[in-house]
Amino acid sequence: MESDWKVGGKTFFTDGKGAGMVSTIVDNVPNEFISFKHLGMVKDGVEDTSSAEVQQWAGATENYTLKALNGETAKTELIVDMDMNLDEKMKEYFDNAWPKSMQLIKELTEENEPKGEV
Repeated sequence: MESDWKVGGKTFFTDGKGAGMVSTIVDNVPNEFISFKHLGMVKDGVEDTSSAEVQQWAGATENYTLKALNGETAKTELIVDMDMNLDEKMKEYFDNAWPKSMQLIKELTEENEPKGEV
């Protein structure tokens, strides 16, 4: 991911080889909420925001909310919601990718939990 983190700025979700998605940030409340609106695809470093393929799902949104939970130890809940018109191929991709992504986020955050009293 490459972003300036500014509302209205461009954000690129790529594979490191110049292929992926180009989006914009609709709203950003640091450490609480961020919303992305997908604009199109990037292939070989070139943005595509107008092809028929892209127009099928352009404008889709992804929202990430961090919600503090009360308890004996500080915990945070990550809530992800998406509003997308997905064809069967993309639905299958997300059905496979999201559980893996959430597991990785869980492992990374648990690995970096503070140890002992602060």
